[in-house]
Amino acid sequence: MKTVMRSLVMLALLFVLSGCDLLTREVEVRMKNRSDDPVHLWVGGEESIGPDNKVSSGGSRSVYLNFDSTSFTGDGDISSTWITVYAGRNGEVLTSDIFEVPIPGVLNVSFNGSTLSGSAEGR
Repeated sequence: MKTVMRSLVMLALLFVLSGCDLLTREVEVRMKNRSDDPVHLWVGGEESIGPDNKVSSGGSRSVYLNFDSTSFTGDGDISSTWITVYAGRNGEVLTSDIFEVPIPGVLNVSFNGSTLSGSAEGR
């Protein structure tokens, strides 16, 4: 029993010293406005339309989402999540889309003036 406990402690130290985080995984959502007019770009469930997420024509913004083991039911071993991104103007939603993103990962989304398109990749 003492050997098992010592092995578990050594394994935990190995992960900590190597920089691995067993409890938190991050997704970066990069949003780019490719339209001719300013637009609000935001992540559903995290934000709503507002001055902090207004993006000028050609501009971009990023949102970082952290997922820890308490974010999920079961054993916490989640390999992906679904993220909804919205585009809006004058207090109204213009469009939205849902993207599957690996955890950890990066979601790149662009708004062309009428639709959102995106691609996701793992880190």
